[in-house]
Amino acid sequence: MDAQGQWKLAPPYDLTYCPGYQGEHFMDVAGEGRNPGRDHVVRAAGQGGIAPARAEQILDEILEKADSQAWNRAVSNYPVRPRTARDVGARIEANRRVLQKRNA
Repeated sequence: MDAQGQWKLAPPYDLTYCPGYQGEHFMDVAGEGRNPGRDHVVRAAGQGGIAPARAEQILDEILEKADSQAWNRAVSNYPVRPRTARDVGARIEANRRVLQKRNA
């Protein structure tokens, strides 16, 4: 996020899919490494100076756009193994379910 509060994509040169050792994420979210959820993301945003309501709004915008269909469209342009593409798509949907609003 820039100084005006606008998000910009970072270059993904150092991103790779890795399911994690024994279910742990390699990076925790607000101290939670095994099952980070919506509250953890909002708390982490707060630690970065983003108000909870704004963090919720940003998270909802991301969840609206980042789904397995978007992943499938994007990954079709690259030499990704079919099994890896399926695994990542399934993980995206699982994470989206965890991060959705409780009453959604």
